[in-house]
Amino acid sequence: MSFEIDQYIQDERRTLLEHPLFANITTLDDVRLLMEVHVFAVWDFMTLLKRIQRDLTCVELPWLAPKHITAARLINEIVIGEETDERPGGGFISHMELYVNAMEEIGANTAPFRNFLAQLGDGAPLGQALAAPDIPLPAKIFVSQTLDVALYGTTEQALAYFFFGREDIIPDMFGRLLENWSVSEDSVPMLTYYLKRHIEMDGDDHGPAAKRIIAAIITEPAQQTQLVNSARSAINARIGLWDGVQHLLAQRLPAPDLQHQYQAELG
Repeated sequence: MSFEIDQYIQDERRTLLEHPLFANITTLDDVRLLMEVHVFAVWDFMTLLKRIQRDLTCVELPWLAPKHITAARLINEIVIGEETDERPGGGFISHMELYVNAMEEIGANTAPFRNFLAQLGDGAPLGQALAAPDIPLPAKIFVSQTLDVALYGTTEQALAYFFFGREDIIPDMFGRLLENWSVSEDSVPMLTYYLKRHIEMDGDDHGPAAKRIIAAIITEPAQQTQLVNSARSAINARIGLWDGVQHLLAQRLPAPDLQHQYQAELG
């Protein structure tokens, strides 16, 4: 990259990677709860990715050549891996569908997420679909932040959320989870595959590719400032998501009561 951003976000990154949630996933019930919240972040990742693909390539008619051809090539390669990755046992599958399969494998509740997608498929506005009472509040907050950037932010903001809030942190973050949780990998084979696949792809391929995209696109001081500010916001949003899951794990209250209590604490 044309400038060293790590020095500006090291505190936020450290706070995220040292989050106590990773060591507090001790039972299958904990994993189920985590996944029932996190699945919404898996989905909004694709929305963010598609926004960047739209900015860096041409998905409109009539077709026009991309302005940054290397960046266009790299983002298309990332989309292929995330949207149509190799399925265990053969065939292809999106990472979102792989995650939902992993949820079903351990009996996590996929109904709120499936209902959310069904509403979107029927043409419901995003805000209306996300307002469903059975969607966990931490997921609502996180997705709202991501969608605000994906729908209304600049390319620089979207790139910051994509790279620093996802691709850059996922290998270390998922690695910490695998190292610290007290769950046997044999009891969650599909989830373990998902986590290890992301560690491999994001660490070896997608992360470096996203970094090259940023180096090609972010060249002006004003862009760099926006990138730093958005990177901090993206990491803090992830910290907030994990704080919310940690709260749910600690309280274990019936869902409506917990939603009200958590919302009250947020002010």
